[in-house]
Amino acid sequence: MVLKLWDDPYSTSFQQPVDTDAYDDYLDVVTTPMSLQDVLDKLDAGVYKNQHLNKFANDMRLIWNNCKVYNLHKSQIWYCAHALSLQFERLFQAWVWSFAAGTIFLDEPVARPWESICRVCLSDDQENEDLVMLCDHCDASYHIYCLDPPLSSVPEDAWVCPHCSIWVRNR
Repeated sequence: MVLKLWDDPYSTSFQQPVDTDAYDDYLDVVTTPMSLQDVLDKLDAGVYKNQHLNKFANDMRLIWNNCKVYNLHKSQIWYCAHALSLQFERLFQAWVWSFAAGTIFLDEPVARPWESICRVCLSDDQENEDLVMLCDHCDASYHIYCLDPPLSSVPEDAWVCPHCSIWVRNR
């Protein structure tokens, strides 16, 4: 999930720790700096293992909150932090809480929405790329013809996969 956010064009300012030489008052305003690189380092070090999901989520939220505290409300970077925070919360629910609840297991294809394969047929059919759609909640890929029932075309409106539709319906 961190790498998906890292690849977002809005994340450039959040990838590395804030340069406190360039922003010499940053530590006067922000008491606990955090960056995407810091989170990746903690992931590599195993800090978030053994069900420390809240610690991971809190560190990710700290990145966006630090930005919003330090920067002018509704500035361009404030909006970048806001957009990334919304994306994080959506993906955190779809990718992490589903596992924590025990409703989905990593050996199931639907459990890997970050992979670019159809969750049903497990194919990365490049020839039918125009017949692939992404869930608007978890970003998982599906061929329209693999769904039950199959769709005749990609919907123009928002679409939620069968797995996420259960979660959305129960909220």
